[in-house]
Amino acid sequence: MKTPEKIKKRNAAWNKLHPDVAKAATDKWRKKNQEKVKATYAAWKKANAKRVKKAKSEWDKANPKAYRRYWHNRRAQKISNGGKLSPGLEAKLLAFQKNRCAICRASLKKTGYHLDHIIPLSRGGKNIDSNTQITCPTCNLEKNSKDPIQFMREKGFLL
Repeated sequence: MKTPEKIKKRNAAWNKLHPDVAKAATDKWRKKNQEKVKATYAAWKKANAKRVKKAKSEWDKANPKAYRRYWHNRRAQKISNGGKLSPGLEAKLLAFQKNRCAICRASLKKTGYHLDHIIPLSRGGKNIDSNTQITCPTCNLEKNSKDPIQFMREKGFLL
């Protein structure tokens, strides 16, 4: 009779020799048993809450741009205006705006930057690429949830 340890070793060795076949079999099983996988993962996550929180915190710090995009998408889901921002959006906007604030034209290399919804989510704006600009923190915090035309008039850019 084989012991569970011997069976695990044999299976691990076979999986190492046949990674593609093993992955396909695992994927097939996971697809067939989605509820079981979700329940197992939820139980593991609950039992390892500190570990999960630490790993998420480390990932957030190591991937600030991805985290920022995630945060904006998550916030938009809560507000129910929908939409998702594309990966690489910040780099595209920074290049398009030549590393300058969309409002005051300050250098974003000196001030840092915020992703800003042109029409705020709170006013019915969508969380989509075309409703996004990059501003300096000062302008974004001043603008807050104001109407963009009203805000630009206050700043003296529009009549």
